[in-house]
Amino acid sequence: MSGTLFRVLILVPWLGAITATAAEDAPAVRRAPPEVLSVDPKDCIARALEQNLELQVDRIAPLLERADWTAARGRFEPEMGMSAEWEDATSPIFPADRIPGGRRSDENEYTRYEGSLGGLLPTGLSYDIATGANNRESIPTACQSRWSTDLGITLTQPLLRDAGFGVQMADIRIARKGAQAADAEFRYQVSRTVADVLNAYVELIFRRDNLTARQEALDLATQLLKDNEARLNIGVMSPLDVSQARTEVATQTQTVIEAERALREAQNDLKRLMFRDMGPYLQTRLVPTELPPVPSFADPVLNVVHALEYRPDLTERRLRLEQAGIRLRKAKNALLPYVNAFGGYALLGLENSIDESYETTVDAYDRVWSVGVEVKIPLGMSEERGRKQRAQLEEERAVLAVEQLEQDIIVEVDNAAQAVLANQKKVDAAREARQYAYESLMAEQEKLNAGASTTFVVAQLQRDLAIARSNELRAYADWQKSVVELAHREGTLLMRLEITFTEL
Repeated sequence: MSGTLFRVLILVPWLGAITATAAEDAPAVRRAPPEVLSVDPKDCIARALEQNLELQVDRIAPLLERADWTAARGRFEPEMGMSAEWEDATSPIFPADRIPGGRRSDENEYTRYEGSLGGLLPTGLSYDIATGANNRESIPTACQSRWSTDLGITLTQPLLRDAGFGVQMADIRIARKGAQAADAEFRYQVSRTVADVLNAYVELIFRRDNLTARQEALDLATQLLKDNEARLNIGVMSPLDVSQARTEVATQTQTVIEAERALREAQNDLKRLMFRDMGPYLQTRLVPTELPPVPSFADPVLNVVHALEYRPDLTERRLRLEQAGIRLRKAKNALLPYVNAFGGYALLGLENSIDESYETTVDAYDRVWSVGVEVKIPLGMSEERGRKQRAQLEEERAVLAVEQLEQDIIVEVDNAAQAVLANQKKVDAAREARQYAYESLMAEQEKLNAGASTTFVVAQLQRDLAIARSNELRAYADWQKSVVELAHREGTLLMRLEITFTEL
């Protein structure tokens, strides 16, 4: 995270240790990834926050906005200037003024040094503090060095257009709001990434357990085939029952192959989120060790209230609305005429040397001051009116964007909360269905052993049990994923996982 707006993303209290461990596991010589990598939700999130490419891209936006903010703050930085000028000129004397046998031209040497310090204040007041030293040597003055010096200040204060903190600080406030909006947007992207990681982790657990369930179903079918072959050998079962058992073995083998493929895809989905370069980890098998630490909390009304308060993307939209309001006020100010009050005060000195001249300048014996008012009334102002109209439309669009997102959030969060409540009921129903399927199979298996049932019926009940087990696992995974999604939609996922941002 170094070099970004957020230096560290900390999962308190447990991510700090993971981040430190990851640093220790980064030797100068790159080692091959392990064939088996045990992971838990904390480890997956830590790796994703550090290496996920989408987050690497998303975190650039806050940096760009902060660069604009830095540039805007430079508006009030003073500027120092220095200059030196030398001039050697020969100018003709008018013929009527020439002395017979005298010079045809005058020679002049001119030297000037200047120094200044100027800038702008948040009120709109511009200031310029300047000093200068001039030396002129010419033949008419017998080439005598004469230094004239000056030290003065000039102030200009707008009274209408460009006057006051509001318009002068507008660009800085716009840039600051932009940086805050980019921060909020990045937080939302982090929340989305964390939710995706947790969902992929839950999906990986489901695919692993589903493969186990499918393997158990294959084992049951294989055992049924062995039992039927034994009964066929002693003449108490027909070849048709053996064929039906073999068909069931082939069917369950297909489901195991499909479950293995789905497990591999789930592995890749999680790896893509965890690693910046997943190529070296392509053959690494991820082994989840525990369930995500996300509590169940479904209250549609309270969830909506939390979302309208905590959703980072809504915060971002509201900050963009504030930006639009600042731009509109600035555009309205640009329609005013220029009315500027200005004044200046300068001290003067004149002596044979520059030091003596500055001494007389400081004595403030000779001085000059001035005050005045300047008025400029632009004619037409089509550009300014166009900018104001655009700013009004942008503010109107920003207002509508906030309202639209608020309505979307209400619907999203309510749907997410209802999904959690529904999935909780589905888990209970699936658990009961799996229990009933198991009891039915056991009863039918006893009947088959007693010769009162058929292989077809037992095989069908085995298949029903396998489906019931998968449905139970699927329901539990969907419930966990819906809880994660609700936390994300509510805007509290990072808060619930105690993920905090530490600014640079």
